[in-house]
Amino acid sequence: MKYKSGFMGMGAKALALVLLVGVGNSVLAANKVVAWGNSRYGGDNNAVQNLTDVEHIYHTELAFMALKTDGTVVTWGHENNGGDSSAVADQLKNVKSITTSMGAAAALKADGTVVTWGPEWYGGDSSAVQEKLTGVKKIISCGYAFAALKSDGTVVTWGMDDSAVAAQLTNVREVYASGGAFAALKANGTVVTWGDSNYGGDSSAVSGELKFIKNIYSNHRTFAAEKYDGSLVTWGLDYYLGDTSGLAGLTNIKQVVANDDAFAALTSDSKVVTWGLAPKGGDFSQVSGYQQHVRAIYPLTGGFAGIEHYGSVFAWGTVTTGDYREKNFVPSSSSAIAVNVNSKAFALLEAGGTVKSMAKANGGAITEFDNVISLSATSSAFAAIKADGSVHTWGSSFTGGDSSSVAAQLVNVKTIVGNNTAFAAIVLDEAN
Repeated sequence: MKYKSGFMGMGAKALALVLLVGVGNSVLAANKVVAWGNSRYGGDNNAVQNLTDVEHIYHTELAFMALKTDGTVVTWGHENNGGDSSAVADQLKNVKSITTSMGAAAALKADGTVVTWGPEWYGGDSSAVQEKLTGVKKIISCGYAFAALKSDGTVVTWGMDDSAVAAQLTNVREVYASGGAFAALKANGTVVTWGDSNYGGDSSAVSGELKFIKNIYSNHRTFAAEKYDGSLVTWGLDYYLGDTSGLAGLTNIKQVVANDDAFAALTSDSKVVTWGLAPKGGDFSQVSGYQQHVRAIYPLTGGFAGIEHYGSVFAWGTVTTGDYREKNFVPSSSSAIAVNVNSKAFALLEAGGTVKSMAKANGGAITEFDNVISLSATSSAFAAIKADGSVHTWGSSFTGGDSSSVAAQLVNVKTIVGNNTAFAAIVLDEAN
């Protein structure tokens, strides 16, 4: 599920933060899929047939879709969240990729046509534009709609009205999405936007500045366009943009990331500039003492984390677990290479494969274990793949923190994907 930007999407909420280190997000010729967590929402695949030779696993908030090596698709989970594809099962052949919204899915087939399923209110019904869905090369989703970029540079939208800009959607190079709007970057460097103005669908206030654009970033409510000179142009409601004064004169941007409600930009001289809702990471002033030493930044559920050049981690913003501006809430480290977070805890992965996890719910005690190569999360649980192919889980049992019921099957695990309340793992047969 993707509201495409530098943030994960998955929806605009960090519902399934998947951070893979040293391993890809798909495995060819995999033997089977093992799921656990909330059984209603994808955590039980025992009754699902033909879950072998799975190449990729995709997800909505409450369901999973497995793309097999033969181009067919198997779905399970909540039937009103993309988990039931029976109505289009005979069409799900020769599929190349799947794109998901919050609760629907769109499959791109090898011949450039598209098959959709799921509730209409999530974009699962493309019947009104089906004849136009040919020659499609990419599908982009927001929370409740889809946009298909065709090989001729035109765009087809469903689940959302694009009639006001349809004539302008030619020679499009790329399409980006917030939680409820789209932005098309054209070959000449200009931008066309459509959708809900509360989600950045109206860029008229900065239309004169949207020229020579190289890239576009988004969060749930707003957009930011990077120009070829390195400067940024932002649009959306002022409330959600927050204080953008730090962007004035900024031209040396190295990295831009976003969570639901804020942005953070890292410059080539290792400084951090933020904007958006202040409590959600848009205010960097509380930790600005670190801004001379940052080498990477990561989006969190309600804030951001920075890794300093010597491996120490700090964070800012707020989530349900408390205030990340309290540096002692972040596990201490001198060799962190990646971080992940859900609504209950913070976890970091160190260069040697050690994971350190901390949650305020248990008084800030640190859980630590070694030999980890991949770390994934649902809304309130984590799953780590270890070097020997086994899995360690922790967090809420309701959302996948307890994998004991399937522990014997979690051998030779190559990939784990999480939705809001469940995990699905691709397990490779020992014989392969």
